[in-house]
Amino acid sequence: MKYTPSQYATTLYDLLEENPKKQKETVKAFAQKLVANGSVKDLRAIESAFVREWYDRKGITPVTVTAGESGAYTKKEIEKITGKEIELTEIKDPGVGAGARIRIGDYQIDNTLARRLSDLTSALTK
Repeated sequence: MKYTPSQYATTLYDLLEENPKKQKETVKAFAQKLVANGSVKDLRAIESAFVREWYDRKGITPVTVTAGESGAYTKKEIEKITGKEIELTEIKDPGVGAGARIRIGDYQIDNTLARRLSDLTSALTK
């Protein structure tokens, strides 16, 4: 029977929650099962599904802020805006210029100077 990456991720999460003291053995047995089922090729998709499962079950929303300088937004500010507990990842990228690109879960807000200049260039060349 063929399992989806989400099914594998949910199963792994459940197994790790059942016996947190045996995580190493659980992951090893899980990896052996992937090999036996010919599902190693799906490992990246399984990893992505596992990360989503972890965030969902913990009630945490992943947030990535890309800005020209660090500290553009604080964790508390974003939690206040979203009303959710978040895990904040900051990426410093001088190429964005002013403003910031904020990814909240699967939703992205791009308010960077780089994006605005790109939009302006596109509008002028049409």
